[in-house]
Amino acid sequence: MLQKRITPVEPHDDNWHYLNYRDELHTESYVEWKYFNFIQKDLAGYIIYYMLDPEKKTKLGGGRLVVRILKDGVLYGMVKKIDMDKIEVDDISASLRMDNARIIEKDTYHYEINCKADDVSWNLNYKQHSPSIDSFSDIHSGLMRWEKLSIWSGKKI
Repeated sequence: MLQKRITPVEPHDDNWHYLNYRDELHTESYVEWKYFNFIQKDLAGYIIYYMLDPEKKTKLGGGRLVVRILKDGVLYGMVKKIDMDKIEVDDISASLRMDNARIIEKDTYHYEINCKADDVSWNLNYKQHSPSIDSFSDIHSGLMRWEKLSIWSGKKI
């Protein structure tokens, strides 16, 4: 069971949206992610947790954990595919368990991000200092809204 956010609140825009879109319009083309980048002293990098085609309608279905870290001038990285049965998302917050990796949302801009695997591990106390993508929702930054992208897969919205 995922640890819930410490302060109980209503769902917010950074929660995992997949359960809201489980329909025929968002199946094999569905992608959702959480992206964290960081810089501190001699350490910089990013960690991306994402799900692609959660219903496994294609061979690409499942989760991915993408990590790139620069420490003391040395670059480390990995991409790890994770089966959907090892992924648990929270429908209220951004909290997630992806096999041995977790995101625990403490509050809207404060996360505990950790992973304990044989080949890689981290334990970060992450405080978001820039606005999430939702702060740009009133800006038209592409050719069409994301929901319309399903048309390209041959399904009408």
